[in-house]
Amino acid sequence: MDPTESPEKATAPRTAAFAVHIFTACGAACALLALIAAVGADWPKMFVWLGIALIIDGVDGTFARRLHTAELLPRWSGDVLDLVVDILTYVFVPAYAISTSGLLPQVLAIPLGALIVVTGSLAAFSADTTPPFDCIRKRCCVVTPAALRRFSRSAI
Repeated sequence: MDPTESPEKATAPRTAAFAVHIFTACGAACALLALIAAVGADWPKMFVWLGIALIIDGVDGTFARRLHTAELLPRWSGDVLDLVVDILTYVFVPAYAISTSGLLPQVLAIPLGALIVVTGSLAAFSADTTPPFDCIRKRCCVVTPAALRRFSRSAI
């Protein structure tokens, strides 16, 4: 901290940076609400919560970079937080919905849901971010919502 700087000024950037982490974590809350909707077979509500999570995911990185979150809060990993939220919203909730919706025969639905969770987890948590694997990780977030659009048209 600069000795000429007031303590309030010094903590304000860190507070703003931490607010970005809270904002990102709100995506996990959206995942929970989406899962609750899916348990109740309220597919439109599930998609609304997943859509809100998608918006959060789309802008939180921009906020983090603009506010220098990684530099100001080096002990907090926004990357790991983002990956956890991504797994919940783009892998786990959709896999649950596919497994329990009745859209597929149960003999296929549950193994397919498990396959989605396993492959989505492996893709998201790979340390290899070189092409083409980085593209595969990003497609986990693109392919699943596309599949879910098709699912929502069939299930609604």
